[in-house]
Amino acid sequence: MRYVSNKVDILSNMDLNIFKYTPFRQKVPNDKHVLTPEDDLAGISNRLLNHDGSFNVVRQGHEAKSVYQRLMTTTWLKFFLLVFGFFMVCNLVFATIFTIIGVEHIGAIPVQLVDDFMESFYFSVQTFTTLGYGRLSPSGHLSNLVAAVDAFTGMMTVALLTGLFFARFSKPRAYISFSSHILIAPDRDGNKSLQFRIVHKVKDKIIDLEARVTMTWLEKDGDRVRRMFAKLPLQIERIFLFPLNWTLVHTIDESSPLHNLKLTEILSKNAEILVVVKGYDEIYSTIVHADRSYQCSDIIEGARFTGMYEIRKEDTLLDLDKLDDHVPYDFDI
Repeated sequence: MRYVSNKVDILSNMDLNIFKYTPFRQKVPNDKHVLTPEDDLAGISNRLLNHDGSFNVVRQGHEAKSVYQRLMTTTWLKFFLLVFGFFMVCNLVFATIFTIIGVEHIGAIPVQLVDDFMESFYFSVQTFTTLGYGRLSPSGHLSNLVAAVDAFTGMMTVALLTGLFFARFSKPRAYISFSSHILIAPDRDGNKSLQFRIVHKVKDKIIDLEARVTMTWLEKDGDRVRRMFAKLPLQIERIFLFPLNWTLVHTIDESSPLHNLKLTEILSKNAEILVVVKGYDEIYSTIVHADRSYQCSDIIEGARFTGMYEIRKEDTLLDLDKLDDHVPYDFDI
């Protein structure tokens, strides 16, 4: 009974407030570039997707890092510089070790420190690349052990670089080009519509092509600015063959988010048109995709595209340079 009473006394003396729920307080952003409802949304150039299809998003916090992904997405110049830098660092490290051991243990005659180091460096390069001219060779357990580690590192590096080179060269890519502008023009039935077109720049065949279009815009919501999204249905969202150009048309009717909106109103919302096109490429034997983003400055009202192809007696001529060609077109809808 004494034990129970002592336990009750301990519980009565505890501060029970520690068990109460403490609501999470979100940090107030202190970045001076963060948009507020007082800002003019039409006067900014914020976009979600860049022209090349990459996201215009700056990430912060604990981001996962993948060395393979960065090596696959970096430019060829940076890739070759990284490979060359890794090659030089490895051989400089092994050359230093061989110099400390003594160049007489790799078959060279000791002269001066610089000459000894260069002999060790050349020997490391020959061992690293499994080349070996036969003039230098290790003698003794320690020098042979270092040479074995040097050769193993070189073989692993060659194997990894071979895989990376093949992956970079064979990476599937859709050579689909988009028109530079998106037009507001009447469709075949005379209805007001949003139009842009695409074309395949190479001769290989893409089948089962599908396109999806989304509009995103900024909207003031209380004390913050939110990004909104809405799908823009297309008259034709999927085609089975893609031998010519394809003009994608979104009808601006009562169900469209652009209904009754003027170009100035679209600009005030900082609207952006996001396009994703994907299809099966017979050369790569896989699905490829292409992305594009159109801002308000890319929209032209009162224009229509001109034809890109001509039908001849025995074939069809497709002029890829006419992808952006358009002419003024007066219409009143």
